[in-house]
Amino acid sequence: DERCLEAAEQAADALARAGHRVVALEGAEAHLDVFLPISQRLLANVPVIFESRLQPLPRWFRAEGRKRTAEESRRAHEALSARSIAAIGDCDVVLSPTTAVMPPRVGSTRGLTAERAFRELAHLGAFTAAGNITGAPASSVPWSVAEGLPIGVQILGRPGEDARVVGLARELGALRGGTVVTPRQAGDPPPRGPGRGAERQSA
Repeated sequence: DERCLEAAEQAADALARAGHRVVALEGAEAHLDVFLPISQRLLANVPVIFESRLQPLPRWFRAEGRKRTAEESRRAHEALSARSIAAIGDCDVVLSPTTAVMPPRVGSTRGLTAERAFRELAHLGAFTAAGNITGAPASSVPWSVAEGLPIGVQILGRPGEDARVVGLARELGALRGGTVVTPRQAGDPPPRGPGRGAERQSA
C-alpha cells in the first residue's frame, strides 16, 4: 500500500534531517513457502491441552508442522536467518513499513479454507517476518493515520542490539511528536468513511 510506504519514507527523511545516515537497501527475497514450514513446525511444538478448541488456522499450522522433521526445519531456519541478517549489510538497523498493507475488513476470509485464509493474509507480515525468524530486535513506531487507523514504521536491528533499536524508536517517536491517533472510547460514534475502525481487523 502506497500509504504504508509513504510513512516509512517520511520517517527516513526525519532521521536523515536529525543527522542519521540513511541509505536504500534491497530486501532479502524469501518466498512464503520458505517461511511457512519453519513457522508450522514451531507452532506444532507448542504444548496444547485442548487441541479441538483451536481455530482452524492454528490447527492446520500444527498438522502441517508435524509433517516436517526437526532437522529439516532447523536447516531452513538457519538458511533464512542468515539471508535476512546479511540483507542488513553494514547498516545498524533497517527501517520499513510495519505492515505492507492496511488491515483487511473483518470477515474478509470467512468461508475460506485455513490455508487459503493464511495465504490471503500473509502479506501483512512481509516486513515483520524477518524479526520473527531471526530473533532480531524490532520495534514498531506509530507514524501516520489513514482511514482512521494508525500506520506504523518498523525498526529492525541486529540480534543482541535491543538497546540500539529501543533508543532509535524513542528518538523517532520524538521526531514525529504529538499523538498519532486518539483511541475511541466506548459509546463513541464510529468514524465516517468506508473501511474504518471496527470494520477492519487489527494488523
